[in-house]
Amino acid sequence: MIRCQKCGENDHPAEAIYCHMCGTKLSLETVERPKEYIGQDFEWAESFSGGLAWVVINGAAGFIDKKGQIAIKPMYDYEGNYSFGVEAVHGFSGGLAAVRIGGSNMGKYGYIDRFGEYVIHPMFDCAWAFSDGMAPIRIKGKWGFIDKKGNIVCQPVYDFANRFSDGLASVKLYNDNWVYVDKTGSVKIDRTKNVIFSMNEGFPLRRPGFTFAQPFSDGWARVECAEKLGYIDKTGKFFKIDHKSIDDFSGGLASFSDDYNKSGYIDKTLKVVIKPKFEGAGKFYEGRAAVRSGNKWGYINMVGSLVIRYQFDEVAPFHEGMAAVKINGKIGYINSSGIMVIPPRFTSARGFSEGLATVEENGRWRFIDKAGNYAF
Repeated sequence: MIRCQKCGENDHPAEAIYCHMCGTKLSLETVERPKEYIGQDFEWAESFSGGLAWVVINGAAGFIDKKGQIAIKPMYDYEGNYSFGVEAVHGFSGGLAAVRIGGSNMGKYGYIDRFGEYVIHPMFDCAWAFSDGMAPIRIKGKWGFIDKKGNIVCQPVYDFANRFSDGLASVKLYNDNWVYVDKTGSVKIDRTKNVIFSMNEGFPLRRPGFTFAQPFSDGWARVECAEKLGYIDKTGKFFKIDHKSIDDFSGGLASFSDDYNKSGYIDKTLKVVIKPKFEGAGKFYEGRAAVRSGNKWGYINMVGSLVIRYQFDEVAPFHEGMAAVKINGKIGYINSSGIMVIPPRFTSARGFSEGLATVEENGRWRFIDKAGNYAF
């Protein structure tokens, strides 16, 4: 084990580079800083997608390429909220990016291609990224869906709409009932259509509908029906779960919490495969899931073994073999073995995408590589 010369922490494996408690380089030298930054920094920056990244310069949003050069001139409205561990929403998906012009109150959304040309001109009150070839849009307070040519294929008649996944999307109807529609707008899963016969009432009754319905994830969708939590498969069959709360499936497992507020994991047979013993539990990404004991976070593998010990104040999912972690108010990055490879020095940070991550340091957003060096 290696002892940190600054804080005295000595629980470091031999291959550790930085102290996982204070971020100091594990040697007699002072902490190394990255190579000198000579490129543009930004008021806001989001992850790369399709070789381009959304950035804000002088109050306007545009896109840069992976050399740090402007690829699409900043001219679009900007809105953004940062939460640690939550990835940003702007950027290209399916070759198109949603953008807004005209301000927050009267502005309209459209879609541009990678050259900055409008493929779908601004006409929507709100618009989200494409998923499964479709995008949710809002017109006069109602939600519908468009295809990549801008054709409205599901009329804006819903109170709310989630993204498409596995060919289906959950939408909220005027009566607060959630159903699943296909890409033509046809209702494919509607629990209220199932009729039961009640001997007590003496006439057929409709089953209660879904009061909450998430997109499909890993082949299953998380729903709530008559205050009961559960999952449905693509046939609409409802599997009730007798747990206090449940999460979406990821990697074949889903976290749940019991009546004692302890979290564990179930598989798709609904069998508990990792016993509820954590104070908090996240989704699996790249074979690792964040779990909490007391007020510290660590990571487990898919059989429930603790592979990165409890030591972090906050953690984010793994992306491209790296995860952002927070210690004493600063964010750094660990690898899948738990080694702190980029010491905690950032105030905000996102996951790695296409080999780069966006970080905030000294009030400005920049891009780093997996060695912690500025990318451009």
